[in-house]
Amino acid sequence: MNILTALILSLTMSLGAGVKCSDAEMYFCDGFFGASLIETKIETVVYNSKDESEDREIPYGLPCYYYPGSYENTCANVAGAIVLGYYDKDYNELIAGFTSARVIRDRVVYYPQTQAVQTTTEDLYVRMGTNTSAEGGTSVSGFKNGLTSYVTSKGRNISFTRVGGDKNALISSFASSRPVVMFVNRYVTTEIEEVATAGGKDTYNKQYYGGAHVLVAYGYKEIEYYDTSGALIKSMTVLKVATGLGKERSYVFLDDFTQIADGYAVDIY
Repeated sequence: MNILTALILSLTMSLGAGVKCSDAEMYFCDGFFGASLIETKIETVVYNSKDESEDREIPYGLPCYYYPGSYENTCANVAGAIVLGYYDKDYNELIAGFTSARVIRDRVVYYPQTQAVQTTTEDLYVRMGTNTSAEGGTSVSGFKNGLTSYVTSKGRNISFTRVGGDKNALISSFASSRPVVMFVNRYVTTEIEEVATAGGKDTYNKQYYGGAHVLVAYGYKEIEYYDTSGALIKSMTVLKVATGLGKERSYVFLDDFTQIADGYAVDIY
């Protein structure tokens, strides 16, 4: 890592950290500005065998929405739209003029987003109070209040269960088919489809992001690599997420640079 990168990382860590602004509530005065790519690194693991934990995840994952419009700092709003898209398969009124998925028996196929998703994202932008403070972005309480306002306007109920980054709480949420909205100060990600596996070698194209961001998790996975003697070479713990940055699902590496500030399992009913 060069000196400039190290300096950027140090600045990001100091500016992106959550701040306790009152004794009653932990929230983040800097807001959530979204993703700032710091660097990309290729990591290759050569191994004799590997053990992948049985995936603890929501079957068929989440829709992968993003925001193509002109509003800024929309990561929290997109995360809210992803949650709505996930539950829209059960309650089709959640996103007006849009059907988020096709359900075939027990299989779910998510449709690509349309203008209706962008319109919903912009509605959430207003309801969440995004960019209305001097800090910009969206606070945790703004996210929760805005999403609650939207869901109740559709005649549905919503609940939030705080899980943070606790492993057991995350797994329990996914086992009960509840996505988890993750507020992160920084994170490392790679698209799942980009992981190259061949001949005892796994290659990860890792993107390191600074700046606070909001994404939605749906799975938890542990990977252990062993050499020919059976000794552990490397272990990885990842969340499966919709980052809100594009059309693909991704891993977020919990044991490499990622810092979780807060997290909530969301249930709409």
